[in-house]
Amino acid sequence: MRSRLLARTFTALLVLFSICGICSGKTPTATFNEEIQSTPILLYQCYRNGTTVEPKDAVNYTALFDGTTPSDAASKGNVWFAMNGTEDKYTELSFTATYDSKSDMISLVASGSSTDEKIRLVESPFRGKAYFVNEMYDGQPASKIYDVDKTCVNAAANLQEACPDGCGMRLVREVGAVEQSGGITDVITSSARELFCRTFTFLC
Repeated sequence: MRSRLLARTFTALLVLFSICGICSGKTPTATFNEEIQSTPILLYQCYRNGTTVEPKDAVNYTALFDGTTPSDAASKGNVWFAMNGTEDKYTELSFTATYDSKSDMISLVASGSSTDEKIRLVESPFRGKAYFVNEMYDGQPASKIYDVDKTCVNAAANLQEACPDGCGMRLVREVGAVEQSGGITDVITSSARELFCRTFTFLC
């Protein structure tokens, strides 16, 4: 009886220690927020099963997160996207990003808007490069996968592993121009890429 009681106590302690370890550790969202304070991160949206701030037919959606300015209370960023069928014409928007530790969400507010979009990383970046994100905007939820590689090779592998059934995701990067090799050609305007490289030369 005593040995059984000790075994149960030991098991309970292991569970407790595991929970405490999770609580004391940083979440993927918190880690991402810390990372953009030291190095800007450029993400290419590859897959989504719904839309939040972007229009329904938006493709080649690309987001730059930058929290490297110490004097700023919130991180800043820019997004670029085109409409399917007009991939040579891009819209650019700027936003602020603020992390809330209580909800473990990052709140994004576009310039000129009072409505925020909330995002949370589902898990740590796949292969350190693909970001599976849950987003919510004006009551509308959506899941999306971003990649630091514009070919979306990591996002594709992440989708296959995390969602064998597809999770309703569809490819939204350079729709209509998939190479025969199976790779994806990105057509984000050169001006957007040049702006990023001009500002952060050490990343290009």
